[in-house]
Amino acid sequence: APRQVLAWARQEASAGHHLAVLGMGRNLTRVLLLEALQNGVVDFLVKPFTPEFAQARIEKALKLVFADGEDEIAEDGLSPQERVRLGVQRATGTLALPHVVSKTLQLCSDPSANVASFVTPLQSDAAITAMLLRLANSVLYAKQGKITSIQEAIVRVGVKNVRNMVVTASVFKLVSTGSDFITFNRLWYWEHSLAVGVIARIIAGRAKGCSPEDAFIAGLLHDIGKPILDDYARADFNRAIRSAALKGIPLHQAEMEIFGTNHAKVAEMLLKKWDFSEDLVAAVSGHHPTEEAPSSGGLLGEVVGLANQVAKALCIGAAGDFTVEEPPGELLDRLNARELLEDPGFSGRVHEEIRGFLEVLGMRQTKLHWISGSDERKGQVRWKAPRRPLLSLFLGAFGLDRVVGDDVPAVPVEV
Repeated sequence: APRQVLAWARQEASAGHHLAVLGMGRNLTRVLLLEALQNGVVDFLVKPFTPEFAQARIEKALKLVFADGEDEIAEDGLSPQERVRLGVQRATGTLALPHVVSKTLQLCSDPSANVASFVTPLQSDAAITAMLLRLANSVLYAKQGKITSIQEAIVRVGVKNVRNMVVTASVFKLVSTGSDFITFNRLWYWEHSLAVGVIARIIAGRAKGCSPEDAFIAGLLHDIGKPILDDYARADFNRAIRSAALKGIPLHQAEMEIFGTNHAKVAEMLLKKWDFSEDLVAAVSGHHPTEEAPSSGGLLGEVVGLANQVAKALCIGAAGDFTVEEPPGELLDRLNARELLEDPGFSGRVHEEIRGFLEVLGMRQTKLHWISGSDERKGQVRWKAPRRPLLSLFLGAFGLDRVVGDDVPAVPVEV
């Protein structure tokens, strides 16, 4: 029985024994995933699978538990803090953005640049050119006839949306390879990041003084520090993820306990190296507000922080953090987001826009095992509590409608 195995794994781990425990079943529910993380399970095999696949996953799990990962810094005697510091130094030296991205960012910051200035650098990359034309002719923008010119495509979608597409495609290539365990799966991480970008853009469209295009790129990059931690301090990063799941606290708090910093601060160092704007860097660095710095990310940081929690509530992708932090009411009012989040069509709009972006980028959307289709209604849940928009979104992700009242029977559903 899975729970008996999990109890045994926790007992062995608490005794200081090193184990590489793998789960196995026909599906991976959210409850089972959290229990697995809390009890030291390294990986989960979904049936059916071949013996060759199982052997490869077992060997990979053993390597993670009993030896340093291929990319992890292997120097002995380094503390988690020193490991992260050295990892950031190496990452900022090796993770260079392609020329087309650097040039596009430079032109976006140049007030004298015009549409023609972007044509040459964009045309130097055939894949980027193809994506830009797909974007301009997609349902998101193609309200008129089909176009085949790069210059026309830039005019149609706008310079900032060109920047967003270029950065999205290039950064995905930089971070898509690496860990694929249940603690931090790169494809799940990328889907979460794209969801936060899409949701941030939608929220910014209603918040006064916030650019939707800037909100998208800040949302997309908000967790870019996590792949750095995974590449250069994997064992300690996995420990932080498990600690967060076990204690029921946000991942950034568990990271602070282990590293003395968190993924948002790591992202800040990387984005500064990549010459992103100060406002965007501050938004990413400050998207997890603290009592000491409640608004260090500014308005853009508040939008990204809210979008991050909304994406987790909707269960789109996963980035190692399964604690949804309900936002204060004054934040929802300040961003004019309450009505938006309570709109029955909001979740569908988010999923539709994600599919649109993935189509333009030529990527296929993953299907996480524990996510139910939002169109499939399963029943109602009685919840005696004040109105909580993110709780309602979370229940809606599993086909449940939240109803307040004693006369509505609760429906027990494992999510």
